[in-house]
Amino acid sequence: ADIRVEVPDAEVAVFTRFLPAVLAPKGRLQADLHYAQGGFDGFVRLRDAASRPLGPLGVVQEIAAEATLAGRTITLREVKAKSGGQPVTLTGTVELPDAGEPRYNLILRGENLPFVRQTGLLLRGDLDLKLQTAEDAAVRLSGTVRLRDSLFLSDIRSFLPKGGTTARRRPPYFAIETVPINAWQLAVDVVGEKFLRLRTPVFTGLASARFRLGGTLGEARAIGEATIDEGSIRM
Repeated sequence: ADIRVEVPDAEVAVFTRFLPAVLAPKGRLQADLHYAQGGFDGFVRLRDAASRPLGPLGVVQEIAAEATLAGRTITLREVKAKSGGQPVTLTGTVELPDAGEPRYNLILRGENLPFVRQTGLLLRGDLDLKLQTAEDAAVRLSGTVRLRDSLFLSDIRSFLPKGGTTARRRPPYFAIETVPINAWQLAVDVVGEKFLRLRTPVFTGLASARFRLGGTLGEARAIGEATIDEGSIRM
């Protein structure tokens, strides 16, 4: 086959049925792709797009991306977005083999991103993560999440594990159910030195955290410790 596909300017909403759990019906798409002898070449451009809620990252907005295709390799160039008003960048490659799942080599970075925003809790931090496909074909998300500038105004007992049979009811209290993302392995360090200010009617202080996220994105496990570095109790 020798096929050429051109999309001068289209609405992203037309394509959301292919990724309904990830892509929101917003934004514009341009593409110029040529397929010949089992490989592709060309480009895809995306602007003003947005995602569906993505676990603790929430909704990613103002997505602008350019991907070039050469053979069976997709190279991501100038992929930028905003999460909670803060910039996020994604770079790297995705290989599409003749058979099997795609092979990833991607780097995700962001600073001062809001991970949790709810009544009584604001959790922020920096991301430096890698998504890579190992030799055994397992997809692994690794790297560091550095917590910073966070605030806790609720009952301190809400930090304690609640137990239960579902991933959302035990630390770290999130689960991504989208297939195959839910099977991606986790090896992420979560650290924060005096990153959390606690303000409750009976206690004020600063807390630190050192955790290791393991398991998978669908069944994440957090092992580590949280410590109160300083504080005062009001009697």
